[in-house]
Amino acid sequence: CTLDSLAGHDVKVVIGDMYGAALLGRYVQDTVYQELVYKRWNDIVDNYVWLTGGIGVKGKFVHKSEFVAMAEDLCGSELCNTLDFMELTQLMYENYAEQKMVSYYERALYNTLYAAYELDGGMAAYYSTMRPGHYKKYSTPYETVSCCAQAAYDFAAQFTQMVYAHADSALYVNMFVPSSMWCEELLERQTKTS
Repeated sequence: CTLDSLAGHDVKVVIGDMYGAALLGRYVQDTVYQELVYKRWNDIVDNYVWLTGGIGVKGKFVHKSEFVAMAEDLCGSELCNTLDFMELTQLMYENYAEQKMVSYYERALYNTLYAAYELDGGMAAYYSTMRPGHYKKYSTPYETVSCCAQAAYDFAAQFTQMVYAHADSALYVNMFVPSSMWCEELLERQTKTS
């Protein structure tokens, strides 16, 4: 199966379609949907994701062959597009549990989400530009981020999402970040198997 080019396509629409197809495949228990989304996910990570983990410019996919030309753009990847792709990655990880998925998620987490967070006021920078020497414009308590208002609040929820994973009674540490974890479900499973 060959994949059509995504260059110029709307990031939110494509990722939304992929998320819906992945959920539909899970609901109807049809692996065809899952495999199509899996192939497209890999295509996006391999060909359309910036080094930072951000996706697109001005809401459109940009092929890696155009990255140098697009690095001068004032906007760059948008926080909401990266968030959407991170959420899709979480969903895909539940089925495939591949290191590549954790690696992408960690790259986007550290270089886009953490980097968008203003430590002093808890505000967010909506654009992750790749323009050399550029600045970040943070939202204020009275002015939200550019287009997707929920992105300023939703992104902090992603800080801990894939740090840990578990299967049966095993606990996996996907990312080494300062954290602690407590899971009653795992403790109960370990007690039953001991």
